[in-house]
Amino acid sequence: MSTLVLKTWRDPYDAGFSPTTPRTVEFHPGLTVLVGCNGAGKSTLLLNLAEFCRKSEIPYLEYDNLKDGGGNALGELFYQGNYDEGAYLFSSSEGESIKANLGCKARLFAEFIKSGIVDDTSYRIFKAFSDKEKSFDSNDRVFIFDAVDSGLSVDSIIEVKTMFDLVLEDNKDSGKNLYIVIAANEYELARNSDCFDVNAGKYLHFADYEDYRTFIINSRKKKEARIEKQIKWREKQKEKERKQFYQVKAKQEETLEKLHLKKEQGKYVSSWEEHDAEQMLEDFFRHSRFLSKKDVGL
Repeated sequence: MSTLVLKTWRDPYDAGFSPTTPRTVEFHPGLTVLVGCNGAGKSTLLLNLAEFCRKSEIPYLEYDNLKDGGGNALGELFYQGNYDEGAYLFSSSEGESIKANLGCKARLFAEFIKSGIVDDTSYRIFKAFSDKEKSFDSNDRVFIFDAVDSGLSVDSIIEVKTMFDLVLEDNKDSGKNLYIVIAANEYELARNSDCFDVNAGKYLHFADYEDYRTFIINSRKKKEARIEKQIKWREKQKEKERKQFYQVKAKQEETLEKLHLKKEQGKYVSSWEEHDAEQMLEDFFRHSRFLSKKDVGL
């Protein structure tokens, strides 16, 4: 069976931890639902997957309702001449807007699966300023969805999930390997799905809502333990920089004293020498990641 194997980001935010424990994770064709509590690393893994696709020249269609919904969907609808639908979206609830946003994106699915090209606004701008045509040799097609269940009621989530199932069913004979990877907060997306624990990097299935609930609560406990470790790690880094600060401060005082003695002896001291000495601490704090002037009483 075809799979996508990607290296996971190590400490992607320079915060002292990696959300996903395994150094490599594997995605199978079909629908994969990323699960974990808020802040577990679902969105980070989706970004990781998108970067992997870019570097591997694997066509991918990315949708994050928090970024691609709202005004972007309205723009697409008006570009397509769907003014009635655009007016409906403008006055809809959050949940209805999400479904409408996805509906706009769904119009691109067939062409994306066929050619690997996402014929959206960014691609049309690309074509307007380039005489090149995008082309892909890969038979893999990756759908990346984030925040699609935000604000949706159960019936709407079922509709969204049904849409994913139909895409997979309609393209069984397309000759393409379809991967639909989505981040879930609601159980209804995880129900009867291949779920992927973003922290452990393992596939699992949930027997019922209570099973899912227990998993999420345990995921939250793991996140809180990780945050405690992260705080301790940052304090260690701050202490290292504090020691470096006092070393730089001592060196600055020593340098300024030497320049002062040179002046008293009538020797030439350039303005650049004085400037560099006076800027030593400013340069230190410009590159400091954890320590602030307030931390050392400046």
